[in-house]
Amino acid sequence: MELEDIYENVENDDIKDTTGPQTQNHSQDGGKDGKCRGRRCLVLMTVCLGLICVLLLVFITLQHITITAERDLSKSYKNTVEEFNRTIISLQDNYTDLMTN
Repeated sequence: MELEDIYENVENDDIKDTTGPQTQNHSQDGGKDGKCRGRRCLVLMTVCLGLICVLLLVFITLQHITITAERDLSKSYKNTVEEFNRTIISLQDNYTDLMTN
């Protein structure tokens, strides 16, 4: 066999092989890409939903802590005011007693 015959055979084989299977492979890859995109999208949506849930949980916890702290502070102020009023009343009574004696 001569080199020219080998090159002619290779060129003919390449033409025959490239026309058929390439079209099928291309359409199969397109289907796989579509499925992968759908899976990626689903995974991305799941991760985003999880992050939103975690952030909401953190926000609700912080709000609860803040509200509880404000309520405790309000009770503390209320107790302080009541004690201050009792002290004022006691001092007024002592002053009245001192002035009458």
